[in-house]
Amino acid sequence: MIEFKALNRKQLQAYVDSEEYYLERHQAITKHRALSYLLNPEGDEKDIVMILAYKNGKLIGYRGILPGLIFYSDGTSERFGWFSTIWIDPAFRGLGIGKQLVKMALDLWDGKIVTTYLNKFSYSLHSKTGYFDELCSSSGLRIFLRSNLTKLRPSKFPNLKKAAFLFRLIDRTCNSLISLLQPNLKAGNFEHVENIDSEAEAFIIEHSKDNIFKRTARELNWIINNKWIISSEQVNKKYHFSSHAKSFNYYCIKVRDNENKLVGFLMFSKRDGSVKLPYCYFHPHFFNQVIDTINYHLIKWRTDEFTTYHASLVDYYLRPGSLGLFKKRIKRPYLFSKYFKEKLSGMSPKLQDGDGDYVFT
Repeated sequence: MIEFKALNRKQLQAYVDSEEYYLERHQAITKHRALSYLLNPEGDEKDIVMILAYKNGKLIGYRGILPGLIFYSDGTSERFGWFSTIWIDPAFRGLGIGKQLVKMALDLWDGKIVTTYLNKFSYSLHSKTGYFDELCSSSGLRIFLRSNLTKLRPSKFPNLKKAAFLFRLIDRTCNSLISLLQPNLKAGNFEHVENIDSEAEAFIIEHSKDNIFKRTARELNWIINNKWIISSEQVNKKYHFSSHAKSFNYYCIKVRDNENKLVGFLMFSKRDGSVKLPYCYFHPHFFNQVIDTINYHLIKWRTDEFTTYHASLVDYYLRPGSLGLFKKRIKRPYLFSKYFKEKLSGMSPKLQDGDGDYVFT
């Protein structure tokens, strides 16, 4: 008999403080991620944020849920749950546990669930339940700027481990040449800030009126100050999702015109050599200045790969001569539970890359 246990925020706190949490062979959440859940400004104490599945008292699966707000074209909004992690012990897969976790979460959230950033397993699981529709998607681009065979080789070609030295040599040689050939871009008029202040917040609000998932200073500062990825060489073998990296940071940048007026706001996430742009707001007239700021930082940070789903940026980086050695088109579907089909009828949802839990990883 499989038992399910639903946890609200208070119960989640008790769970990660319990002896059970430390003794379990698997962990449903890290301590620092749990803290982020507890401090989520869009959450409520009664929200169910985690569902645990047990067999004979042992944890065999779990489903994470991140509370959020959705905004409709008529000006109204309501609370819902973003699906986050889902994991089933390999020994118990194929028994319908994943579908039960999905159904239970839908029931506990009154049918108001959205999910995105899905791997093949997750997309198949949620599609087959019949509870979701793909109401929109984002077309993106992954841009490779430097050689990184050392990183790709272990995951793609594990049998080539003995050639590790050769791959490191190729990377160093190619990247030295790339550094010589890359343009020496001038630093534009921009400013790094540690947190979102009132000036940045006003600009973000003005340029996100059509977004269905909005962020204010309160939410963005919560994200910045409560990371899910910790900069550390340590690896948590009990947790089956991202929790550590050699380096992980957010970089918030104000872009200004010649009169020092704010014309763009960029929030990057940088995980080792991979860079994303979870939030990007700018005045269209200053698009070139925003691009210059992005390119300057990608080169300065010696970025291996840059991922974006922002339509204007994707169009720009597909142009001949734009930054990048190789570019790969990618797609990010958004699955909405049936509850939202009529609610979003006739809308063309405007999205940011950081929607859902994508901003955290």
